[in-house]
Amino acid sequence: MSILQKLINIEKSRGKWKRTVTEISAVTTPPTKGTTSVDRVIYIIRDNLLFMYFNYKQTGAGSSGEGDYLFRIPSPYIMNQDVISTDGYFVCGYGRIHDTAITSATAWTCSVIPHTSTQFKLLTDESTPRYASSAATAPIGGSNCHFMFYAVVPIVGG
Repeated sequence: MSILQKLINIEKSRGKWKRTVTEISAVTTPPTKGTTSVDRVIYIIRDNLLFMYFNYKQTGAGSSGEGDYLFRIPSPYIMNQDVISTDGYFVCGYGRIHDTAITSATAWTCSVIPHTSTQFKLLTDESTPRYASSAATAPIGGSNCHFMFYAVVPIVGG
């Protein structure tokens, strides 16, 4: 049973998971999504913690944009920066990146790192140096990319 399924089972009696579509931007120029087969974020708020599962898969090319990709938490929530750090060392989740364009591999595990109070970066775990998912390493301009991760972060309010 996956971690997500365990969380869903635990929370079934305590509240409803909400669903929205993914928001992907970039440090320099945002990418444009291609033909999507999966495009969703499911999340729930408990005790000022945001539990989320991000899943985006495309089967037709979009445009890659430029720079490291940034993955937004559901609006209107903001990560509590009194508790977490955006210095690149705070890991708040894990996931996988799949793409036929990734150098020397087609799937990498990744750490989810807060970048701003509303956005994450995905850093590969299986390379030195660690690469951020970007137009260069896992381009949305390719036809077969898949970003999936889970994260748990403290939020302001809730």
